[in-house]
Amino acid sequence: MNQKLAKSVFTILGLSIVLNLSSLALLAQNYSTDPRNISLGGLANVGAGNSVFDLVPEKAEYSTIPIPLGLIQVFSNLDVFDVNDPNFDLSRLIDYVGNPLHLTAGRDDGEEGLLGFDFLGDLRDATLALDLNTYRGFTPPEQGDFEGLIAPDWGHTFTVPTPGIESSHGIFVGVGPYFAFGTAFNVDPGLVAIWESDVDVNVPANTIFPFTDISTGQLAMSITGGYRGRFPLPGQATLSGSDRNGLYFSADYHFLNGFRYDQVDFTLNLETEATGLITPFPTVSPLIIDQLTSTNGSGFALDFGVAAIQDKWELGFGANGVGNRINWTDFKLRRFELADILLGADFVESTLVPPAGTTKVSLPVRYAGNVAYHEEKWSVLGDLQQGFEGFTFHVGSEYRLSRFEFRAGGRYTRDRLEPAGGIGLNLTRRLSFDIAMFSSSANIERAREFSTALGLRINPSREN
Repeated sequence: MNQKLAKSVFTILGLSIVLNLSSLALLAQNYSTDPRNISLGGLANVGAGNSVFDLVPEKAEYSTIPIPLGLIQVFSNLDVFDVNDPNFDLSRLIDYVGNPLHLTAGRDDGEEGLLGFDFLGDLRDATLALDLNTYRGFTPPEQGDFEGLIAPDWGHTFTVPTPGIESSHGIFVGVGPYFAFGTAFNVDPGLVAIWESDVDVNVPANTIFPFTDISTGQLAMSITGGYRGRFPLPGQATLSGSDRNGLYFSADYHFLNGFRYDQVDFTLNLETEATGLITPFPTVSPLIIDQLTSTNGSGFALDFGVAAIQDKWELGFGANGVGNRINWTDFKLRRFELADILLGADFVESTLVPPAGTTKVSLPVRYAGNVAYHEEKWSVLGDLQQGFEGFTFHVGSEYRLSRFEFRAGGRYTRDRLEPAGGIGLNLTRRLSFDIAMFSSSANIERAREFSTALGLRINPSREN
């Protein structure tokens, strides 16, 4: 096998899986540096997924100094990130990228690597074991569909002067990157059944076990123009009486100038011979990778949000990515084909006829509804979302005493409830120590892991 090309191909595939798995964590506990936020299920401030809450003044702004003990685990095993190192470990790389900051119990730091690495690494290095039972214990899901979007807006709201205090209006102008990515994979159920078995099984003879993945990425620049407004609640004539109460509205138009589109279609065929071992003489191509690219795209997306704040209550609803699309043209299509995954053959590269005309690429519209209720000593928060991860919800609650604060929460995503909880210790009026414990499944096998997050919280000054 052409080792340089092979490593590059498997690195691209692995990083695609990494990005799409970690994108789910990026918006939730695994990348948060705030233990209080983590222990409340990601809801320290209501409004996740609804940009209109950026307009609402925070009840009590605080800052956090994280204690990222998980980085000790990561930096102690940097060789797993180096594709040219013998200890390169794609499975552990995905695990680390999916949850890099927090101390994770049971994380395998041994030199042998995870079973997932055994299979993927052996495939990369053309040292694949002929008996598929060798990789029992590596149990990826039969199928998965992951999508994500990183699109921060950096800009400024220009306030429009209005007489009196009946309402306020503003025009937002901003710019930022637009990075969308997704992957959809399928693993043959028969192959998963072999790998998840507790004992060796008789591998079917003369059988082809397909493993397919389609990964996409879009890179664009977003130029945003939007409206920001705040109005009195029904029955109230003005905004007086509170610096937070009112109805809030936001609407944004994002012009998207596309720089790069990539789609990688990966097809692996594990074919057995009469003995049930992988055959060195396959009847179909063992590995085919098609790469479709474009550098010419344009499109748009719309975001809308509304929120209502009335003393102890906070309600909101948002819709992001309405009508979103990027139209891509001028495609190029290349194929990398490997005739032998056992004996070290080279990839054969060829140029194929790309699709003609324009291809429209869209993302799911993301909807979010939020609610929170605050009393002097306790708060309850929750949200419902529909989007990249399908249906999800977050819940959190906090009970505050003079010295201690007790929290519990969690999130439901991809048919799994991930619980969280924590304690805050108020060392002084201005300084608190927070600890959170939570579960997550940001790894290639979706195995539940339990992590601990620590941090110091600097509270806003309070009058005596």
